[in-house]
Amino acid sequence: MTLTPTDTARAHATLPFDRLAGTTPLFRDYLSKAAALQPYLGPAFDDDEALRALAGRVTARAVERDALVAALTPLAEEVEASAAARSNLDRLKDADTLTVFAGQQTGLFFGPLYTLYKALTVEHWAAQLSKTLGRRVVPCFWLSTDDHDFAEVDHVCAPRGQQLVTLRYEPACAPAGDPVGRVHVDGSIESVLAEYAELLPDSEFKPDVFAILRDCYRPGVRFSAAFGRLWYRLFPQSGLVMVSPCNRDFKKLAAPYFEKAIRDDSALYQCYAETSEALERDGYHRQVHKTERQTFLFYQQFKRHSIHHGDESGFVWEGAEPVTREWLERMIRERPDYFSSNVLLRPIIQNGVFPTVGVVLGPSELAYYAQIGGLHDYFGVPRPAVLPRTSATLLEQSVRRRVDKLGLEFEALQKDADAEIARVLRARFPQDLEAKFDEAGRRIEEAFESVRPDVIGFESTLDKPLRMAAGRARREMSHVAQRAHAAHKRKEEETETQIRRLALQLFPGGGLQERSYNIVFYWARYGPELLSRLYEEWPAGVREHVLWEL
Repeated sequence: MTLTPTDTARAHATLPFDRLAGTTPLFRDYLSKAAALQPYLGPAFDDDEALRALAGRVTARAVERDALVAALTPLAEEVEASAAARSNLDRLKDADTLTVFAGQQTGLFFGPLYTLYKALTVEHWAAQLSKTLGRRVVPCFWLSTDDHDFAEVDHVCAPRGQQLVTLRYEPACAPAGDPVGRVHVDGSIESVLAEYAELLPDSEFKPDVFAILRDCYRPGVRFSAAFGRLWYRLFPQSGLVMVSPCNRDFKKLAAPYFEKAIRDDSALYQCYAETSEALERDGYHRQVHKTERQTFLFYQQFKRHSIHHGDESGFVWEGAEPVTREWLERMIRERPDYFSSNVLLRPIIQNGVFPTVGVVLGPSELAYYAQIGGLHDYFGVPRPAVLPRTSATLLEQSVRRRVDKLGLEFEALQKDADAEIARVLRARFPQDLEAKFDEAGRRIEEAFESVRPDVIGFESTLDKPLRMAAGRARREMSHVAQRAHAAHKRKEEETETQIRRLALQLFPGGGLQERSYNIVFYWARYGPELLSRLYEEWPAGVREHVLWEL
């Protein structure tokens, strides 16, 4: 592996994203500072002058800071936020305090690793920006509690042999269509915890890890709150502020954006459509597809339903009679908690309600953020700077040694594991072994035949013993050949098994490790020291994929 060291506290290796499968042209161009993307996004994350100008525009906007802090305080208490997080929350009342955001669905046991990486990245970026801008920048994490697809957050993955298995938490009362923020943990969680514990090898840390999981995800706790509680148990020193839109007081702050989304729906759609078409003309893909009949809102008094334009006039959603625009606007003012935003409007609300100067995004999020630059402008919300979420693979020392010993090409293992297995096997074992044994047998035959005339010339009775000896020699050579072939096959199978297990840990299903594995898998193996290292050394602003050696 040819790798480049980073400048983190302990040097870790990196890989350019163009050597990894699955990265989009838009993401790669953003990392290389492509000027073509500037019309779609905010200032570059490493342009200090532009960031200072953006900070001035953000603080000049009116933000209901006291109401915002009041809306967030109950969640801080519910998730048992750290002292540092509570201090940061209180500092949001100050007129010059800014925020930076990351966000994700509230996956079981903190979801896949990249969710953790987002949170770490935004916290470190906030610390860097505080120094750059000379003012407090508070790191925030948006919990996607309005999302209603529980199947996207109800599971955790772990290896079993050469396969990655998925364990699902299935509450006794399945939340069909309910926003995730309304789901509570019940006793069914215990079976998932027990099965997960069985899959992980025993260690000195494992009992404490699962005791913490049971405490965070105990019956009666909201599923999304358990997510937040676990973060502060993982990193009690963290200053990250959790934000849940599934809160009536927060919805009051979002209500003006909901009203505008209904009142100016056609104009907003044109903003979205024009920007999306421009992106496609520039050679980039459209991440979010939306029809003109779809609004930017959901109605969720009971279940969550997308609001559409009716066939003739007004608006409609599944199971409801058509309603007028005036009725919707009045309901938004009276019961904003009955409404939520779609994926395109959500960032506008986040960046408008908060004094947001920057956002941490993954590749897919970056793509749809490029589609909503015009929406930011329409709402009068400054486009935030975008920092790509640090992407990483946790590389155990034993795994690294096996990779080096086998001569594996890291990126080739992701792109085509079968081809890489074939390449390694060809390099490790002789391909002409059969021909060499045939040649050895021929030489044995020739050796006996070369002495036969002389032997039977002085003693004819030795002919039979000579032929028997030649036969025994041929049989012994054949036996050795059979054993060699068996050993060859066994070593091939052993090597293939090793490589497939390495591929499962590094690139499960051909994807990046961060998209499948959970932090519990490594936390239970390496204990709190690993968490401390991650928190203290995590890099922000890295333009390549990090190979974090454990």
